[in-house]
Amino acid sequence: MFKSMQELGGWGKMKFLGVSQSSGGNDVVQAAGAEGVFVSSYWNPDVQNSGTAYWLDSWKAYVAAHPDFGKSEGAIPPVNVLPFYQTLWGAISAIQLAGSDDPAKIVQAATSGNLKWDSPAGMLTWNEHGLSDESILIGQVHNGTTTILRTYKDSPVTLP
Repeated sequence: MFKSMQELGGWGKMKFLGVSQSSGGNDVVQAAGAEGVFVSSYWNPDVQNSGTAYWLDSWKAYVAAHPDFGKSEGAIPPVNVLPFYQTLWGAISAIQLAGSDDPAKIVQAATSGNLKWDSPAGMLTWNEHGLSDESILIGQVHNGTTTILRTYKDSPVTLP
């Protein structure tokens, strides 16, 4: 789509906001015609925090040990991998907080309001329904990178 827009003369006065993980991915910001578009994402490799540093270091170590994986997946994790990574580490964190592998104790820990984890998307806290307060980043593509313009923290969801 970005390439087609470029071939048609660019975005002009039109503003584009990609609202899916695929529109905010590492490959999109490098695409021809992506200059100036707005993107949304839960994570961006340019956001510096300890969760991002750990994830990038782990990814790079795996790619170094498995070069064929790196050729197919790239040196930086794709944005659409984040939900799986966050879910896995959320579960691991709940098990650690519970101090047990007993499912009832894990659920109790996950819904205690005390479950926190320093993720690539920032510090996540789970509420009494077991839902996290993940942030959404809004950025704009400039020169093949995303400049983060604003971070929106999800409001806690209240279930009936």
